Amino acid sequence: MLFAWRKRMAYAKKTEMASLKTMLADHPEKRAELRALTSIQPVWNLKMVVLLAIWVAAGWAILATDSLWVRVPAWFVIGAVIHSFAIFMHEACHGILFENRFLNRWVGWLAGLPALVPVSAYGSVHLTHHAHTKTEEDPDELMYPDMPQIQGRLGILVWLLVGGPYYIGLHVPFFSLKLARPAERVKILVEYALTAAVVGGLYLWATHAGRVELLFELWLIPGAFALALVNLRGAAEHILCRADNPLTDTRTVTSNRLVSFAMNNLNYHLEHHLVARVPWYNLPRMHAMMKELYAPHDVHLRSSYLAFLAELLWKGPLDLETWHLEGDARARQEAHRARWWDEKRARKAAARAAKRPQHTG
Repeated sequence: MLFAWRKRMAYAKKTEMASLKTMLADHPEKRAELRALTSIQPVWNLKMVVLLAIWVAAGWAILATDSLWVRVPAWFVIGAVIHSFAIFMHEACHGILFENRFLNRWVGWLAGLPALVPVSAYGSVHLTHHAHTKTEEDPDELMYPDMPQIQGRLGILVWLLVGGPYYIGLHVPFFSLKLARPAERVKILVEYALTAAVVGGLYLWATHAGRVELLFELWLIPGAFALALVNLRGAAEHILCRADNPLTDTRTVTSNRLVSFAMNNLNYHLEHHLVARVPWYNLPRMHAMMKELYAPHDVHLRSSYLAFLAELLWKGPLDLETWHLEGDARARQEAHRARWWDEKRARKAAARAAKRPQHTG
């Protein structure tokens, strides 16, 4: 499995670095700084201990009162913790949680356990996504070029409501086994079996102790909040982005420090896709370093998830983002958007013409 992962990671890295080389051609000092940012510093992973402490504190608050004014925020906090643990699992699938492969796999599996996503299954899908972002070979690309607008709008509403359960319960299991080689499939199935054993063990313990409600109060209800975060973050990473360039097929949402903490900086998603070897704790520094070089490329940078969500719901997922741009950048993107729509209409007209019966005199 590790060999196959390395092949996918190498292919993704080759694709990403082609654009970076062009961008950094006249900036050797930034190339050196970027290499330094790929250094793995496992001490940052102690954040997982902090997350566990937050989970315990929020759980105590939930069990200490019946007030929804306390319980709902505490459920949300635990949901954010579960989401953050899943992003540590994501780091492991890229091989940047630790230098050690064994630790990467099994700490990654433990981090993904609260979200029920084994690291091997996720890696099989996610590294393919990195290698073929927003193309027909991207397993995470749910839109296709000539999808009807109403279908796209309904699809994004369904995603925002139930995208997380679909992704975890169907998408990752199906595509991970489909994309994996036989040896990978064995490891994926082993990790799913271990996950099922842990969940089954917890349920049996809770049933025997007469405390099944604890599973709901401290895990399943907060899990619903975690899924809501997955739905929003997943939509914001690539939808409304241009698919013709690694610099424009992914979005960064800078938001604020609290959101970045909850998302382990994965909101800096453009930077993550440009150099997936940069660990989560260095992504903000990479963003600060690269930001001045982004302007000529009209990259997708937003300061708010709500602003992105408003444009998404207004335009639908089959359009292109423009609200974040100003001046010449907006004019260029609007022109590209107009050409894109003209080409889409022309393809539809040609398809309709091809279906018409041919009359001969």
